[in-house]
Amino acid sequence: MDERDQANWDNRRDIRSSEEAQEDIKVFTNAESCACEIFADFLRRKGHEISVVDNGADNSGEWIENADDVNTDADYVFHIDGEQDPLDMKVHSENFPFMSFKRHQVASYIRQEASLILFRENIYVKFPTEALAYMANHYKAFPFAKWGGKMTYRFYDKSKWDMPEEAGLLNDLIENAGVEIHEWDEPAKRAINEYFETLFPRQV
Repeated sequence: MDERDQANWDNRRDIRSSEEAQEDIKVFTNAESCACEIFADFLRRKGHEISVVDNGADNSGEWIENADDVNTDADYVFHIDGEQDPLDMKVHSENFPFMSFKRHQVASYIRQEASLILFRENIYVKFPTEALAYMANHYKAFPFAKWGGKMTYRFYDKSKWDMPEEAGLLNDLIENAGVEIHEWDEPAKRAINEYFETLFPRQV
């Protein structure tokens, strides 16, 4: 691994060991692939015509050594009733105290005119490009120690006494930025909860 590739890997693994980082990449890439399938099936049950194309650097979960092969493109392009929608998938338990979004990824989604889908046990949250732009323009990113000090935006479901002053409330994005909340149907909810039971003890 040359110096540039090593620097890229050091940035990606945050504060984890190389072994931990490679395992987490595999686990969460597989989780997002599962989420993609659940989401596509959910939309089909709603009567939509759906096709999905892999779009990101790699959706296999394998470690990518070459820095030139790493990017922050949306993982998938959904074709929904003939309309193209680049989507990135993230999984996040409703039991966690807050949601964090890496600033450089948010900027990349905006450039791509992509949306972000946040999967939770009972609902999914869609952040369209406009909402991500609102996030970047109205909130201040700050370092998140567990992600190696990467600059992140942070949002809470409800106000808490120990919220950092830079953090925001999800409801602000719903009311002012077009963030959408959608409830899963029962088949999707069952699939998600069965999968999350084993996944989320690992989540950061």
